[in-house]
Amino acid sequence: MLSCSARAGRACATDPRPSLQTERTLARPDRSAPAVVDSSAPARRFRPEIEGLRAVAALLVAIYHIFLGRVSGGVDIFFTVAGFLITLTLLRQVGSRGTVSAKVFFSRLGRRLLPASLFVLGAVAVATAVLLPSSRRSATFGEIVASVLYVENWALASKSVDYLAREEGSSPVQHFWAMSIQGQFYVIWFVLFLVAVWLGAHRIRTTLRWVLGGLFVASFGFSIYLTALDQPLAYFHTGTRVWEFAAGGLLALGIAKVDRIPPRLAAPLGWLGLALIVSCGLLLQVSELFPGWVALWPVIGGLLVLASSSAAGRGTAVRLLGSKPFVTVGAMSYAIYLWHWPILVIYLARTGRTVAPLVPGLAIIAVTLVLAYLTTRFVERPLRESPQGSRTARSGAAAMGITAVALVAGSLVGARTVSGPVIAMSDEQHPGPAAVAEGWPDEPQRFSAPPVPDLAVAKADRADVYDLGCHVAGNDPVPQYCEFGDPDGSVTIMLLGGSHSAHWQPALEAMAEDRNWRLIAATKSGCTLSTRPQVRAELRESCLDWNQAVLAEVARVRPQLVFTTSTDTAAQPEEIVHDGYLERWSQLDALGVEVLAIRDTPRARHNQVECLEANFDDPAQCAVPRNAVYADEDPTAALDLPNVTFLDLSHLMCDSERCPAIIGNVVVYFDGDHMTATWSRALAPYLDELIAWPHGSKRP
Repeated sequence: MLSCSARAGRACATDPRPSLQTERTLARPDRSAPAVVDSSAPARRFRPEIEGLRAVAALLVAIYHIFLGRVSGGVDIFFTVAGFLITLTLLRQVGSRGTVSAKVFFSRLGRRLLPASLFVLGAVAVATAVLLPSSRRSATFGEIVASVLYVENWALASKSVDYLAREEGSSPVQHFWAMSIQGQFYVIWFVLFLVAVWLGAHRIRTTLRWVLGGLFVASFGFSIYLTALDQPLAYFHTGTRVWEFAAGGLLALGIAKVDRIPPRLAAPLGWLGLALIVSCGLLLQVSELFPGWVALWPVIGGLLVLASSSAAGRGTAVRLLGSKPFVTVGAMSYAIYLWHWPILVIYLARTGRTVAPLVPGLAIIAVTLVLAYLTTRFVERPLRESPQGSRTARSGAAAMGITAVALVAGSLVGARTVSGPVIAMSDEQHPGPAAVAEGWPDEPQRFSAPPVPDLAVAKADRADVYDLGCHVAGNDPVPQYCEFGDPDGSVTIMLLGGSHSAHWQPALEAMAEDRNWRLIAATKSGCTLSTRPQVRAELRESCLDWNQAVLAEVARVRPQLVFTTSTDTAAQPEEIVHDGYLERWSQLDALGVEVLAIRDTPRARHNQVECLEANFDDPAQCAVPRNAVYADEDPTAALDLPNVTFLDLSHLMCDSERCPAIIGNVVVYFDGDHMTATWSRALAPYLDELIAWPHGSKRP
């Protein structure tokens, strides 16, 4: 996948693949002579089992994605193999030139990697515009740009710490995160070799052993730390993956000794390595546990296979992986990886499924193999095999440059223009909650105007607290505050809690402006205003720290009111108020602060915007059963607390049976369970009716 594919009778690392030569002592180059240290480098040795190893990794990745909706650990194999082969490639450059050449190294990489990737990205850009829901196009175009620039892993890392972005459907280029990390690895390794040569080519292997060993230890330790702290971020972080490349590099530095392992010992090592690779995804939840110490499983498996090359006899793993079927598939492994994911994502988006059934899944694999063969044969190989400096190479380089620029420019334009027309909201065509305030109609209302917000941009119709930075995420324990309404208002209300508090900000802002109140907002993803927040273990400490900080701010500001949630619909059906809520409200009572606690909003297991696009003529298909999210009676009904007023607008969110995704021609949610800013503002008058003026204040 991420290194290069096989070519008949040859093996290469980037292109051409490095031979796995026995280590030679490298002499310090004579600065006055041509930079050649070892002009008698041994001939290259083709290692077909590496092609087979790539084939196994690529097929595991595709099969797990398509049929199981899981991660296999195959990418970790690619990283290990890449570290092994690229280290050998650069060592051979030093051996023949006395240094490493950026022009030679990166031009070969470009000719190997860019034709297929840019071709697939171009195809995905067209398919996105034609086949994907409009609500997903802007995000996809943005990720295409990140993929072209080899920073897709960081784009996904930023989303992994964005609680709301995790609700977005997978983009058809999400798998480019692995190529992005590998591209960054190539740059890191080249710089390391430059430094090692500067320190002395005659001792480069010793230098590299220390450097790669240090990188392995530092990166592996960081991987364990960050995976425990924030696994979604760690999964895409370059620093948590460098050790996997370093492991392959360290094996390459000792290749002379590895090649001398007795076949009787190497044979079982090969089978053990292959067993570890195949069993990884079956026994481990890779997407939830990696890349911490658990990633040693596939990495060790890959290293064992690479170290078993001396056992190539009948009945060995090396013989199996080096057989013609495996080598043939291995030659296309890069293209297989590139194609399988966008085909799968588009299929799932068009069908509304989360995994592919057997027959469609087999069809996806078949189409992937056909496209992979055509891409390898007619796009990748002609440029890869053309002599450097030839007309074909120059034309290909120009074409790749033009394609890259066109993809970046086109995707940026597409991301900005995908929003569609701005639709004005009218009482007649967009009544919103007014359509059901006096009772739900027996039949859904029909409107001649499109809904608001436009479905193409509904996912971005979020409360202002997100763009203003006063909604924090991940492990950030420091609250950030935003102010709305009248800064000199006689009444101050603070909006505190998680994202289900945050989406009330537009409604509260409208109410504060109408009442000339001061509104202060501070929210944190998944973190309720509670002494016992219901969050993942790794986020609990930061949530408690955040709670203590906002409580101290309440004590300083002394607002008349604190607005937060009262129930939790994450547990289906609705869960009674947690004791942690009651304890926190008691602390606010001790500060003389009144609490406005509103009933939680419904939650769906699917993205409501995408569901509405797929079922525009029958939006009832997107409704959530009321009894799946709400208890028959508000769990707070039996509570009588001196400083707490319980609010309930669930009658505007659901009828007696269902909670629709669109009400009164207004889109209710921008994902599965967070209200659009448009719907929130539409609820402001009804919220205003429920909130009494605090003691000591009066209406103007």
